[in-house]
Amino acid sequence: MNILIAPNAIQKGLLRSSPSFHCTCFPIGDGGDGTAKLIIEKFNGTYVSTSVRDPLGRVVKSTFGLIEDGKTAVIEMADASGLRLLSADELSPLLASSYGAGELISLALDERVSGIVLCMGGSATVDARIWSTELTILCDVDNQLLGDSGSAAVFGPQKGASADDMASLELALSRFRDVALRKTGKDMALLKHGGTAGGFEVGNLLKLRPSV
Repeated sequence: MNILIAPNAIQKGLLRSSPSFHCTCFPIGDGGDGTAKLIIEKFNGTYVSTSVRDPLGRVVKSTFGLIEDGKTAVIEMADASGLRLLSADELSPLLASSYGAGELISLALDERVSGIVLCMGGSATVDARIWSTELTILCDVDNQLLGDSGSAAVFGPQKGASADDMASLELALSRFRDVALRKTGKDMALLKHGGTAGGFEVGNLLKLRPSV
């Protein structure tokens, strides 16, 4: 028998009982800060160093990982678009952009990977960008895009949004949803997980393709 364990404490407890089975410890995050590092190191991956835009458009150093002999990229959104890149007085979800996370995805595609694992937690943005690339998303929330349990209402305050800001963000996300609904016939507001990382994930959930 093989048992895969996340918390180290459980493995230590099992080993004290002189088990007749093999247990492997694989600490894992919730999709937020540090998740990508755990995955990359577990799979003996390599890091690619680069520079991207932070949430306010400033150039910062960042990395992403390659695992499975370079076939899969592992990206942590927070490494480009994360709250940790901003000071408390810089938090501004009306201005913050996930452009840098998009740059990491683009750079990973330049490596000719066949898959991307995107860790979504810890973002500083509520801007709902669309990506045509199919991604594997790691997240720990099932909030929808709009409403009282939606992206702006739940996650806006932790990113520095005031009550007025949240109303503006909700209106912007609603318009985004309306445009996508007219173009695709699909209502992103109904999607579970659609509020992940400020709505970053809804385009991938709907398999939307941006028009040129």
